[in-house]
Amino acid sequence: MTNPRLASRYAKSIFDLAIEKGELEKVYEDMKLLQQICRISRDFVTVLHSPIIPTDKKEKIISALFKGRVSTLTATFTRLLVKKGRENNFLEITNSFIEQYNHYKGIQKLTLTTAVPVSEDIKNDIVSKVKERVNVKHIELEEKVNPDVIGGFRLELRDFLIDATIQHVLDKAKKEFLNNDFVFRLR
Repeated sequence: MTNPRLASRYAKSIFDLAIEKGELEKVYEDMKLLQQICRISRDFVTVLHSPIIPTDKKEKIISALFKGRVSTLTATFTRLLVKKGRENNFLEITNSFIEQYNHYKGIQKLTLTTAVPVSEDIKNDIVSKVKERVNVKHIELEEKVNPDVIGGFRLELRDFLIDATIQHVLDKAKKEFLNNDFVFRLR
């Protein structure tokens, strides 16, 4: 069950502590690792959500998985989450931490969706053009590949959306035909 308020509070607590201890960059890298593991390992998420697995076992699993891979601050924080019974909010908390980090650093997330992967040159061109137009200093590009877009691209930045996909054009044409919009243009 999602709980954005809870996730934001826990994320803010470790965020503030990381700043205080001068470990913000390390904890940020740790959170990206935790986020990645939660996204790719269905088994790990199942263990976290399982009411059957006791808390001490979950703590041992998490400790073994992240030993030597995360900072002491992050390891302590993950143990605290398990002890408080908040391990099922792991992904939400890491997502919230990363959002807070990006806001703190002035980083905007740009999502590029294409039918096939694009080259680094094209990615760099897109980022530089968006920086010029939107007047943003730091952009983090997230690339998504979705064969359903058929061709073209889709860019999302904050509240802005540029949908130049062939699928969008086809959907728009279909809607016009269903609404008989073309008949009104002929008259």
